[in-house]
Amino acid sequence: MNISLGKILLLQREIPEYVNVVAARTAQKAGTLVILDVGGRDEPLSQALLEQIDIISPNEVLIHISLNISL
Repeated sequence: MNISLGKILLLQREIPEYVNVVAARTAQKAGTLVILDVGGRDEPLSQALLEQIDIISPNEVLIHISLNISL
């Protein structure tokens, strides 16, 4: 599948972060909307990934964990 042909790329944190970063960069260069579902890992997101995301889809607990913000 060619990421640059899509209109939306939905990423999940069950995938290794370095793979998501590469996929998101490729999608961004092609003008594809990048959405990240933050479920799957209990650790903050890297700045490299955050810079490539257009929309983050979290639940309340995961947004605090992913962005390293206390409740």
